[in-house]
Amino acid sequence: MSVKERIRLLARDLTSLEINTIRRGSITGESMPDPRHALFDVASEYNAELNRLLRDDCRVVAGGRTELRCRFSQPAYTAGDEGLVEVRVSDVEAGAQGGAAVVVRTCPAPVFAATTARGGARVARTDPAPRGQVQAACDASGVANIPFSLAEDDLPGVAIEIEAGGVRTRMLVPLRKVRGSLHAFHYLNVRANEAGDCAQPWLARRIELNSIRLATLLETIEPPGGKGCDQNDYSRRHLNGAAERDGDEVREKPADLKLSTTDRVTLRKIWELGCEEILMQTLVQLDGDVVTRLTDDGAREEASTMHRLHSEGVRVATQSWRHLVDSLGSFARSLFQ
Repeated sequence: MSVKERIRLLARDLTSLEINTIRRGSITGESMPDPRHALFDVASEYNAELNRLLRDDCRVVAGGRTELRCRFSQPAYTAGDEGLVEVRVSDVEAGAQGGAAVVVRTCPAPVFAATTARGGARVARTDPAPRGQVQAACDASGVANIPFSLAEDDLPGVAIEIEAGGVRTRMLVPLRKVRGSLHAFHYLNVRANEAGDCAQPWLARRIELNSIRLATLLETIEPPGGKGCDQNDYSRRHLNGAAERDGDEVREKPADLKLSTTDRVTLRKIWELGCEEILMQTLVQLDGDVVTRLTDDGAREEASTMHRLHSEGVRVATQSWRHLVDSLGSFARSLFQ
């Protein structure tokens, strides 16, 4: 990218200014690490919050006169675990369906691989065939607790398929830990999309949007070998420089991600905001429009200290923004002339 193109991109990004006042229970004071670690941090935090929001999640699906209510026995699992899924089968008119047959199949995580299509390279998704099948009959109350197994190498996105009474549904298995990988962000996007009715819908929406944004970012980056896309599927130990054995191959510390300046800024904002609640937000446009948003907590009279802090932040940010825009304009004029 040429210097002039970089300046155009920077000028575009400077057309608006956003100032947020955020509530957080504790402050670590650390700055953003390298991008691979930052992606790991974001995925881990998003996953922990989704496990909290969906702790008591129950999938309800109906078809014809049959209704299924499905729930995992634990809030989260680790690859290699054995688990149980509780399935309640009922007739919308007759009630519980004692003796109803329930089938559970385990579906491995999808495979993401680079392919060449019309318009250039892209990443295609393939869903492997289900592995194994367990069948059980409901007890007199219409309930069946059916076991399922996770493989040691199962990736985020492993799911179970449940079928009873002609009704079928698929549920993602909640995992305790995820890496900052392509699989993890697709998995988090789908889970957040299913959490729209949770206690904090604004957080689920943020996780949904940012997860697919980061997944798309990884899909566009070539891996160190130059084939396919960089799935960033590394453990924290591996990212810290300890070599890992993958079958007969020893993997060394991965090379830095090839992020553009714009992508790095996007990742930094996502990492800094995390899952924290924004209490006050002010947007300043280059044409003079100013929009300030307040949450219910920020709109209370006793939030005067918060208002002063936010106002001071807006004042300092707008002054710095004006100086930066003036400096960039002077530099651009001299360069283009």
